[in-house]
Amino acid sequence: MARTRLNGGVRAGTQRARAAPTRPQRSAKGRQAASNPGSTARNASRSRNAGPPLRKKDLEALSDFRYRLRRFLRFSDEAVRAEGVTPLQYLLLLHIKGFPGRDWAAVGELAERLQSQHHGTVALVSRCERLGLVQRKPNAQDRRRVEVHLTAEGARRIERLARIHRAELRQRPFLR
Repeated sequence: MARTRLNGGVRAGTQRARAAPTRPQRSAKGRQAASNPGSTARNASRSRNAGPPLRKKDLEALSDFRYRLRRFLRFSDEAVRAEGVTPLQYLLLLHIKGFPGRDWAAVGELAERLQSQHHGTVALVSRCERLGLVQRKPNAQDRRRVEVHLTAEGARRIERLARIHRAELRQRPFLR
């Protein structure tokens, strides 16, 4: 049985040894940034957010906005779960029904609206398809493109959930 050294330890039965990881060489600028943690992030945020310094009032407004948004999102999560769908499934149905100019959306368009990876959106569409909420159809002009349509059940669910959300927004205006 061959024995080889692996990152400082001995491992039996291994034919090839792997080299221990080495540290990449840093430039003078990289060494300076490493000796001053956070300096790169600070410089990037300064150039990206140029303008007057934030006041207490600005931070209070941002905090209030995030609080109201979080409160609405918590309400939404609880409401959709009570209807038997997940928050992501609800968003998928909403984005299909609410897509501008048509009653369907392509997977890539849904991925953009959900701010998710294409393959994750495909998996979400597949789960909704198994639940009978959506249906895939090939595009008439480009058969490589897949259209995602609501089924009758999907349309009923999004109608109910949209009414619940609209009532909550009217009762408690979250965003001023």
